[in-house]
Amino acid sequence: RKQQTDLVPVDLNLSLKHVRKIGENTFDKSVKVVEHPAAEPAYVLADTTEMEQVLLNLCINAVHAMTIMREDAQWGGTLTVTIDKITADPVFRKKHPEAIGNAYWRISVNDTGVGMDTKTAAKIFDPFFTTKEPGKGTGLGLAMVYNIVRQQLGFIDVYSEQGLGSTFNVYLPALLRSGDSLAAGRSLDIVGGAGLILVVDDDELVRSMAEDVLLAVGYSVLTASNGQEGVEIYRQHQAEIQAVLLDMAMPIMSGREAFIEMQKINPAVRVLLASGFRKDNRVEEILRLGVKDFLQKPYTITSLAAAIKRVIEA
Repeated sequence: RKQQTDLVPVDLNLSLKHVRKIGENTFDKSVKVVEHPAAEPAYVLADTTEMEQVLLNLCINAVHAMTIMREDAQWGGTLTVTIDKITADPVFRKKHPEAIGNAYWRISVNDTGVGMDTKTAAKIFDPFFTTKEPGKGTGLGLAMVYNIVRQQLGFIDVYSEQGLGSTFNVYLPALLRSGDSLAAGRSLDIVGGAGLILVVDDDELVRSMAEDVLLAVGYSVLTASNGQEGVEIYRQHQAEIQAVLLDMAMPIMSGREAFIEMQKINPAVRVLLASGFRKDNRVEEILRLGVKDFLQKPYTITSLAAAIKRVIEA
């Protein structure tokens, strides 16, 4: 897992510039490179080297699709890299249920190469799966891209048609600018902290995303997949646990029941309740029972970090 210190504001436009420089000397001359950087600095919270690795790997992959993977003699084509901002509207969220932010930077890497069928596209991010001939490289490049993107709380998809080419889209949570001090890596809109947080949620995707966010901003994290497991972990570690992020609707034991059990263990337990429901009577009732705060799902990196901080300091 990345330590907080490795994550800094990275301008994807700058990453693209560096990769382009490398490409000038290494990409086959039969490939024309077209760039469409974003009109403004495209800041994401990431590891600088890893972002360049992601871009470089996708570009190399695209170049190969237009050169060494062509069975005919006619090498070449166009590699187009576009960076633009996407708003996570309902259509986007339906397609990417793991989306937690409201705005994402999209890196699109398009080639006019050999393309692939749906079956191949579905396996393209698996380690050791490769479309290249023996001796011409493994599939580790794209598996590494996938892992880095997931670590940075992003996601990736691919569109491809045989004989026409492929487009890889990487989506990374956009970092909001807070003055020019952001360029120096300070004064982020994301509030960091320290201490142990227990995340209790039955949705594996939500749980791992919350864990990644909290680790990225400086906390240590324990996780539980239902209320009962959450209560047991809380019983064992209550002395170290600073706050609990508790989902409301869970099987086995609901958030409400889990909170009541945790209160029996420690009346001063600090709980942040998360729910896809708006603040209704059920939520109001749990708040009256002593839950410190409520967080509406889907939450953003910024709102989760801020709410956890509020609960710890309440």
